[in-house]
Amino acid sequence: MLSAIFVVSVVFCAGGPDPDEKFIRGDANMNQGVNIADVIVICHYIMAWSGHNEVMCPDSADADNDGFITFLDIWYLINFLFNGRE
Repeated sequence: MLSAIFVVSVVFCAGGPDPDEKFIRGDANMNQGVNIADVIVICHYIMAWSGHNEVMCPDSADADNDGFITFLDIWYLINFLFNGRE
């Protein structure tokens, strides 16, 4: 059984328009929280739905912190959201 430990941490944005901007990992829409809307933002980014081919802070959308924004980030967030928080 796979499980993920998701630690909400506030760090500085690297790769975004302002490298000194603080972000929460997994908060792809930068609204200071992690929820299903962030999953949707990452889906839009990956699939380029509605012309969304950018995220405000790439590090925030990289939920699993592997350096890439992929479907694994979507899986990671869904697993975190629906398997509960500590």
